[in-house]
Amino acid sequence: MMHRDPARQGVTLVELMIALAIVGVLAAIAIPRFQDARNRSRRAEVVTNLRGIGVSAHGAFTTGNDQEFDGAGPQPRADAALDKRAVPWVSDAGFDFLGFAPDGHVRCNYTVDVSDPDDMFVRGACDIDGDDVLAEARLEPGSGVELLTGEDVY
Repeated sequence: MMHRDPARQGVTLVELMIALAIVGVLAAIAIPRFQDARNRSRRAEVVTNLRGIGVSAHGAFTTGNDQEFDGAGPQPRADAALDKRAVPWVSDAGFDFLGFAPDGHVRCNYTVDVSDPDDMFVRGACDIDGDDVLAEARLEPGSGVELLTGEDVY
């Protein structure tokens, strides 16, 4: 049996490899969970902005100006151009009419569809994780924001 020399201090290669293996296992567990939480928080942008657009639309329509409004968006970019990047908001006449502009940059695009007056809705779409699969949400008057895609789509 080998005995350690009390004068020599430090760690053996085996102890170092075990510590690295433990760190590797913890990282393998933590990194995907961190990415999932980050993507969920980024997708929350669409819910917040849809509610803001809904409040703005309600305010605009209760003033009696709904005859002038024929929809808005998609802003700030089309679905095909969506990716992980946040871009500056670029408004159009429809969103200006509603008085809506989000704070800061956005990752999603937004559309207000009034083609059917009985079925007006606000749509938000984003591709948070860059996999070319859009996460979509919809807000209709009198109801909350509904996520149209699965909970695991970002």
